[in-house]
Amino acid sequence: MKYLLFFILLLPSATYAQVATIKEIKFKADSAYYNVDDTTIIYPVIVLKNSTIAKLINAEIRDELGFESNVNLKAAIKERLDEGLTDISYKVTFNKNGLLSLTVYTEESQGHIVTNYDYFNFDLRSGNKITINDIIDSSKINSFTSKVFRSKVAFLEEYKKIGLNKDLQKKIIDSADYNSIIGQVGANCVNSIQLTDFSLEKNNLQIIDPCYINMAMRAVAPEYELKYTYQSIYSFLNPAFRQRLK
Repeated sequence: MKYLLFFILLLPSATYAQVATIKEIKFKADSAYYNVDDTTIIYPVIVLKNSTIAKLINAEIRDELGFESNVNLKAAIKERLDEGLTDISYKVTFNKNGLLSLTVYTEESQGHIVTNYDYFNFDLRSGNKITINDIIDSSKINSFTSKVFRSKVAFLEEYKKIGLNKDLQKKIIDSADYNSIIGQVGANCVNSIQLTDFSLEKNNLQIIDPCYINMAMRAVAPEYELKYTYQSIYSFLNPAFRQRLK
């Protein structure tokens, strides 16, 4: 009987213990778009002991990144190379306790450079995507959203009062640029918060909700991190995830 009890006690930790390994598919960019000798395409393929779950996760990543599903993956990547794809890179930010979080960066040449970040969070037990509504307790999601929104507004107010004024004083921007940026921040950023994109990190939950402004002024766009330690938001976390995010 004591051996059965010991097995039951070990079962949750064994369930959470699954971690992913990454197999990389590598290519060089088409020289017509990006003429370098280095490998710039590094596509991550998730490998798990459970191949069925791995297949689900890889299908989700492939679909989100926009690669054709009716041909093999290498052929699909080559098709995109012919269309101007020049870069793929990735970063795994969390990979333990049956949870995987990774960020994939892509860059394409389409007359101008188009860059994009995709944020993926998966439960390795099921292959399902994890949303912020899974991580945060349903009874606390509104108060958590308000907390993040207040942080974002505080960063943007500091940017307008200090960062942007410094750029104006240093003549990095002129008064017309200043007024345009203030208008864009007010119209596009300061009145809303999105929790759709996020990353799980070793000790933190990071919400990704950047403030986009005109491409010509992107160099002076506001930069901020909406990052919260798991300990600081412990009361907001779904109890099912509290142990898994340690």
